[in-house]
Amino acid sequence: MLNFILLLEFGCNRQDQSIPANETSSNILPENKIILVTAAEKGELMYELIFPVYREAFKRIGYEFELTSQPAERALVDVNSGRYHGDAARIYHLSETGEYPNLTRLNESICRITISSYSIRSDIQINNWESLKNKDYIVAIRLGIKYFEMMLARYVDEAYIYKITDMKNIPILLSTGRVDIYIDSESRFNFLKNEPGFENVKNVGVLEELILYPYINNNHKELGTRLDNVLKEMKNDGTFYQLQDEVYENLGG
Repeated sequence: MLNFILLLEFGCNRQDQSIPANETSSNILPENKIILVTAAEKGELMYELIFPVYREAFKRIGYEFELTSQPAERALVDVNSGRYHGDAARIYHLSETGEYPNLTRLNESICRITISSYSIRSDIQINNWESLKNKDYIVAIRLGIKYFEMMLARYVDEAYIYKITDMKNIPILLSTGRVDIYIDSESRFNFLKNEPGFENVKNVGVLEELILYPYINNNHKELGTRLDNVLKEMKNDGTFYQLQDEVYENLGG
């Protein structure tokens, strides 16, 4: 049997113990600071791209800003419950899943990421999501990355999908044949590639590019409107692109 691992934003099919999506949290958020959550980790390209943009945006509105990292599934549940003001970067179609009714997507995008497939096998080449159809691959994805779940449901039987939380296990899963391909954002892979075992994991095909958007809890709709306007203003005056260009330069590309 061929084994395939697909991973993006976040092992076993363990569900995070958190507040159900239809409940709200009693957590009191600070009045002078905005706290957004992200599935990206500090030092990862995606995190570094969005942090300075949000810091400048909320500075213009008059707030301090904090960006905190959480596992992907937990982050969504916690934001939906009101523990944070919003999620910093999610796919456009997240709101269409109906799983997080307390979240509203803003109009202005925050970043773009590339989704690729990775494997230790030289005989595997993936050109798009449909390449997974009718293949006897075991596909691993990061727990809580809703877009991966949505796309895999179209082409891969559920029994062949392996959801994981600890990405450092990828090399072991690949080398033992429990999975064949790992799919994730290039941002996350580049963050992990210096970990032991990743030297043998290679890119076997780009799947697509995704544009990500801010999502704000509905308790803070006015804040969401103001943030949307400031992000548009920053794109028009060039600050948005300047800040992200500086990140690419500092990280060497």
